[in-house]
Amino acid sequence: MLHSLKLLLLPLFLIPGFHIFAQNILTDSLITVLPKTKGIERLKTLNQLIDLNLYSDPDTSSYFANLLLKEATERSDKKFMANAYRGLSICNFYKAKYFRAEDDIRNAVRIQEETDDTLGLANSYKILTGIYWETERYDKSIEVSLKALKLYENANDMPGVISSLNNIGLIYKRTGNIKESLKHYKKALRYEEKYHTGYNKGNLFNNIGISYKMLAEYDSSLVYYRKALAEYKKSDLKSGIATIYLNIGNIYVNRDKSDSAYIYYNKALSLAEKYDKTLLNEIYTGLGKYYHKQHNYKKSIDVYNKVLSLAVGNGDLDDEKDARHDLYALYKLTGNKAAALSQLEKYTSLKDSLDLADAKVTIENLESKFENEKKQMQIEKLTEIKKADEHIKTLLMVIVGFLFVILVLTVIVFIQKRKKASLKRELLRSEKEMLETDNQIKSRQLTSQALMMMQKNSLLGEMLESLKEFKTLPDESQKVINRIKQQLKQSIHSSEKDWELFRHYFEEINPDFYPKLLAINSKITPSELKLSALIKLNFNIKETAALLNISPNSVKTTRHVLRTKLNLDKSENIHDFLNRL
Repeated sequence: MLHSLKLLLLPLFLIPGFHIFAQNILTDSLITVLPKTKGIERLKTLNQLIDLNLYSDPDTSSYFANLLLKEATERSDKKFMANAYRGLSICNFYKAKYFRAEDDIRNAVRIQEETDDTLGLANSYKILTGIYWETERYDKSIEVSLKALKLYENANDMPGVISSLNNIGLIYKRTGNIKESLKHYKKALRYEEKYHTGYNKGNLFNNIGISYKMLAEYDSSLVYYRKALAEYKKSDLKSGIATIYLNIGNIYVNRDKSDSAYIYYNKALSLAEKYDKTLLNEIYTGLGKYYHKQHNYKKSIDVYNKVLSLAVGNGDLDDEKDARHDLYALYKLTGNKAAALSQLEKYTSLKDSLDLADAKVTIENLESKFENEKKQMQIEKLTEIKKADEHIKTLLMVIVGFLFVILVLTVIVFIQKRKKASLKRELLRSEKEMLETDNQIKSRQLTSQALMMMQKNSLLGEMLESLKEFKTLPDESQKVINRIKQQLKQSIHSSEKDWELFRHYFEEINPDFYPKLLAINSKITPSELKLSALIKLNFNIKETAALLNISPNSVKTTRHVLRTKLNLDKSENIHDFLNRL
């Protein structure tokens, strides 16, 4: 496990470390004076209220951002309009409404491009970088980070340049391109050593150390970790010092230097308990791994129970899931099968819930993106129609004033007919594009549904195999096992509902597919229809077996029977044939 400092995707609008109590006092003070302010001072006050609440209370910040947008639009103040969109984007970002955040920041970008606001545009690109990061569009994330870097370079803003280089390095690290990541970190470090902007070199040394760790160059990694440690000690940054102790401990535990690992984990723990409790989970996890390697399973279990307690207390379901899985493995190793079974049951329930929640968020974001794009297209077309109507009215007034010029009137009418025809064609094209976009969304929904079904079937198989290990338990525990088996059977039975949803999405995109198949051979079975859909979607035999909950050999047999019913020659590819239907 590596602990890297959080990606600085969003520009800092507040003084770092600003005390919450002081922040609340300032917020209350500004709200009190807000009704007394007018004009530009009122816009400035609203902007301050957005920034003060941006990270601690996104809902309040969003309220002030909408108010600022309304009043700045009425005054045609583009600078504050862009600031309002920026605030709305960050609020939606923290609420995980990423495509709404993207729509807002693009409005800010459009205004900043119109007003040549270079630094504002660069900061907006930082926000867009974060949105692309969270939605796993890493190529786009790098693309806009490079745009931000160029703007900072043109403005000779070295802190922005260094921050952008660090961000690009982090994105490359996420995509597995460690060498490219290392190149950008080192470039950022060279700039900082040359210009002395005040950017904390400890962050860069730490990220370089992590990169060398991922390349398995442990000696180089330790060199940079120690440089980072010196920087953090120089600035007395306790959380940074604890982070480095944790990372060094992780290297030593992986290199089987247990005594050194133990020393550094405890150093990290003593600092984290005082200065940065967010590190505790990772430190305890490292200690749990250390005790596990020492075969001290009792202490390892005790430490992982602390991880579990922290996760439950923080409401972090991902950490809770991982902790329960680690405890399951340890209890199983120590022969405590009843405790292992209990943790396995809770882990299974959590994993299933998180998978469903992730799928729901993904679909909601896709639907939100589609609605935003659809709304934007409608606005653009309505604007075109409004402009066209205004133009027609103006022309008609001119025509009324010059009725005697019949020839001019005829020409003008002809021109307007052509414009209306052109506009109609544009509207038809727009409707076609919207239909294509709708099909893309449905295709994504179809793929998401298939992946969820595959994950569910795989998980059920794993659970059924795990339960075979508990045959020797007493009767009381066997009752628990039987209950779990029953739940698994019910889950298998309920998979038909998943197929109904899959079939719903599939038939929306391919309404004629099943009728054409049955027209070729009316004896094709429902199972063969499912297989046909999966072949058309290009799922391989292994994936198809997982989705249909059968063996790969059974898939091959069913494919052969299906080919026979479709009267296909041996040389004809069944995937190509089904794609032509």
